[in-house]
Amino acid sequence: AAFNRVISVAALDPDLRPADWSNRGWWVTCSAVGQGVLSTYVKGDESPVVVAPEAPDQFPGDSWAIWSGTSFAAPQICGAVAAICQQTGLSARMVMRQLLLRNPVTIPDYGKAFSLLPGA
Repeated sequence: AAFNRVISVAALDPDLRPADWSNRGWWVTCSAVGQGVLSTYVKGDESPVVVAPEAPDQFPGDSWAIWSGTSFAAPQICGAVAAICQQTGLSARMVMRQLLLRNPVTIPDYGKAFSLLPGA
């Protein structure tokens, strides 16, 4: 993510403070909430090897869970860019440039902070 022309995304906690477990550095372009994000959960049974063998949880097809990770922050940025591209016809590069210029909130080593989805 430290390469030129790459948009790198760090994670914030639900209060838009830096998530201490997130990747960070001078190369980070922007950040979004990546801690406590509500998202879907895959259908299946918990492994009895990982949890108590006598009580693995079962998850139906419409399950939800609370997740944390930069992998939950990055799609928010991509989704916002894609939605604006679709609405305006602008290129992704142009939309990202405009979003970065319009956002006044910068967190050192976490880039421009975006509040898109709430955390739990």
